[in-house]
Amino acid sequence: MNTVLNDQGIEKLLYFMIGTLPFKSALVVALVFIAFISYVTAADSNTDAIGTLCTKGFTAESSSESTLPMKILWGIIIGFVAWIMVSFAGIDGIRMLSNLGGLPAMFLILASSLSLIKWLRNSSEIVGPASSETEPEQCPSVAE
Repeated sequence: MNTVLNDQGIEKLLYFMIGTLPFKSALVVALVFIAFISYVTAADSNTDAIGTLCTKGFTAESSSESTLPMKILWGIIIGFVAWIMVSFAGIDGIRMLSNLGGLPAMFLILASSLSLIKWLRNSSEIVGPASSETEPEQCPSVAE
């Protein structure tokens, strides 16, 4: 196993391990199915989050999901970039892509944190939801 890892790389190690186990055909089918479900689940949540960020006029009262064309567009972009990186750069390309993708996310998180701190320091400027003209009904107390 060490020779496969050292000579051919980590990409081939999984195939070597499956080749040594019984019921290899069933294991390959199960592995492909699990990888597919994992990718689809992650891609769906990621495209929904990115699509929501790219939606104009999104408010707290809006539907929590982005539109289907926006999800399809981002799904195609993410899938294409992932395919390019795997095809031409292998596992090192995926590592580079994850590091590269984390850098802009770090700046977004820092900007969000700074705006939250600024917002909390100016709590007098915080406007709550619009209140109605009438006084809200009070719940009866337990003692009554």
